[in-house]
Amino acid sequence: PDGRCRGTWYFKREVSLVICDLDILCAQPPRYLAAGMVDAIAKHVEIKHHLHALPADAQDVLLAQQLAQTIYRDLFAYGRESMVDLHSAKAIRCIFHSIITTGMVSGIARGMYQAAMAHAFYEVIRTLFPQDSKPWLHGEIVGVGLRLQELYAENLPEAEQLTTFMRELDMPLSLADLSVPIRSDILQMIASTSPLPDFYIKPETDKEKVTNILHNL
Repeated sequence: PDGRCRGTWYFKREVSLVICDLDILCAQPPRYLAAGMVDAIAKHVEIKHHLHALPADAQDVLLAQQLAQTIYRDLFAYGRESMVDLHSAKAIRCIFHSIITTGMVSGIARGMYQAAMAHAFYEVIRTLFPQDSKPWLHGEIVGVGLRLQELYAENLPEAEQLTTFMRELDMPLSLADLSVPIRSDILQMIASTSPLPDFYIKPETDKEKVTNILHNL
């Protein structure tokens, strides 16, 4: 009720059908499409980050990786133009990738083999700062988490590309943009709060690395 993250729910039955009404989707505020595209871009970043841990016979996850790369490529190529005219063919492709292709990636990968640091960051922000983060959309908070993840993985060219893309879409780029107070104790709390470090099971020094990246963002 207060907006905090309460964990992940798993259901016994799968979703049977998703109906995507383009008349509704193309009438959305452009901000919603921007947030949806960045959330979809997360698939590539999160799978790429975890590829070193894949078993040799994980063909299904490798297929998910290829689809995630297609999402990543197309959204960077057409995302800016799609914001100008939500009824254009490029915008509809971006909407398709943000819903359908992204859903396929999740299904094929079975929610596994994804170093979901950006989404863990989202859950931490929603849990620690439910009121401060209330005005922001899911994809907007995930986008800041993606910048953290790319810098954490030391993918500097990709981090710069993502930052430029988000800036052009007028999205938040930092904790300050999300109205989170920038104090050393708060940065350390974010870096130490589950599930952020638990995705990596690394030494304590990793928390210091995350804290420094959050400060430098």
